[in-house]
Amino acid sequence: MLLALDVGNTQIVVGYFLDCQLKQTWRLSTRPFCTADEFKSKLDLVLSSSGIRFELIQEIIVSSVVPQLTRILRSAFQNKKLSIIDHSWPFSFDIVANPPDQVGADRLVNAETVVREYGFPAIVVDSGTATTLCGISKGAHGRAEYLGGAIIPGIEMAMEALAKNTAQLFTIDLTPPQRAIGNNTQEALKSGMILGYASMIDGMIRRFKLELGQNDLPVIATGGISHLMKGIAQELTLFDADITLKGIAYLHETIRKR
Repeated sequence: MLLALDVGNTQIVVGYFLDCQLKQTWRLSTRPFCTADEFKSKLDLVLSSSGIRFELIQEIIVSSVVPQLTRILRSAFQNKKLSIIDHSWPFSFDIVANPPDQVGADRLVNAETVVREYGFPAIVVDSGTATTLCGISKGAHGRAEYLGGAIIPGIEMAMEALAKNTAQLFTIDLTPPQRAIGNNTQEALKSGMILGYASMIDGMIRRFKLELGQNDLPVIATGGISHLMKGIAQELTLFDADITLKGIAYLHETIRKR
């Protein structure tokens, strides 16, 4: 039994694997930060509600972009086999981005799943607190290469910043508008947030394709709000909500075989 934890700035996504198969997922709020004992109790509660006994979990592997919470997890699971993924793990690709230790673990783990399941060259778009785009190429020796990418404020962060810093604007429900020209403030915000964001994603993907030198390649969308872009961002060809958790499991299997 394996627990995979994808620790982000807004949510912690927990995946339960049995015999290398993803059986169940849960989402916990990252903030406010809690103590090690509180987090352990919270996790035990969600597991037990699904009939899973925490004491039977054999290993926990973490992909984290929140150092403070990483330290809390280390303290919470001192009696478990706990591993924290970083750039030195045995990925199925070479990390060309420089320096490699500054690349977020989530981006590398996403790339692991994409290389294994979708092939390369490829582009990964992860929409969460921040939206990241990552480019994966084919190296001179036929091995995949993680090149790096772009980091953009997430759509929810952008909306909150707009509402906070403008006197007459406010947050809205993120639902697609009927048209680009909004006839009231709410519709105008929806147009800018949803359609404008999709246009930005499409434009960045086209730039990535140009630099990768290939127009026909998989573009995989993931992340908590990627579903908002379905049917709107035309350059997104595939949607996979679980690539981060699956990448953690792939790396676990690689380590286990070694």
